[in-house]
Amino acid sequence: MESKRLMPGMQKKNYLPIPVETERTGKLVLDAAYKVHTVLGPGLLESVYQTAIEHVLKTLVSANWI
Repeated sequence: MESKRLMPGMQKKNYLPIPVETERTGKLVLDAAYKVHTVLGPGLLESVYQTAIEHVLKTLVSANWI
């Protein structure tokens, strides 16, 4: 197996694992954003997307999915 070489002055960084709850929250937000963008499409004001994502997330909370 060939080892990758880093550019001079660069060091390999080791990161801690992402906590499960953070991973779960991130997935919910990304899924909501994908759903909103798929339904509404591109080209709207950012405030429209923010309102729609807020609605999707509140719907998930009220349905006890979160």
